Formats: sequence, C-alpha cells, structure tokens
Amino acid sequence: MAPASATTLVIPCTPDPANNRWSCTNRPNTEIIDDHVTVGHLQRSRNYFFCRQDGDGPLGTHWIYTRADNGNYGFARGNDVFETDGLPDC
Repeated sequence: MAPASATTLVIPCTPDPANNRWSCTNRPNTEIIDDHVTVGHLQRSRNYFFCRQDGDGPLGTHWIYTRADNGNYGFARGNDVFETDGLPDC
C-alpha cells in the first residue's frame, strides 16, 4: 500500500454488497461536483462510493459517484479517490 499523502494510507476499495456501495480511500476534503457545480465535500479520508464513470479528457478521467457530507449526491474526481478499479460502471 502506498501513501496518498503524509496522513492518508491508501487501502483498496472494499465492497458493501448489502448496501450496493464500496468503502474507498479518498483525499480529505474531496470536492463533490454535479453538473459542473460543487455540491459538497467529503471531509474524512475513507467514504462510501457507488459507481465509477469514465469522462472526457486526454488521460481517461474517472468520476466516482457518492453522497457528500451535506447529503447532496455528485461525483468526486477519480484522482481524489484511490484504488477504484473494482467499482461498477454507473
């Protein structure tokens, strides 16, 4: 396991099949976006995510669907969430 930062230990996403979600490591204070607007943040470094969507861009950007701490739903940038290969497509 490689550290994502000095304080975040990267642990692969683990499934929670009973609730159709995955627990994944993310950067603290991850921005959650819906329709190009920030709708919330994830303050902790481990949160639940539902699925992954490929986006446009030269590097094959991924977007990870989740619920922000304030209850709004949206997408985290793939580079803010680690080890997401097991997540289903949205």
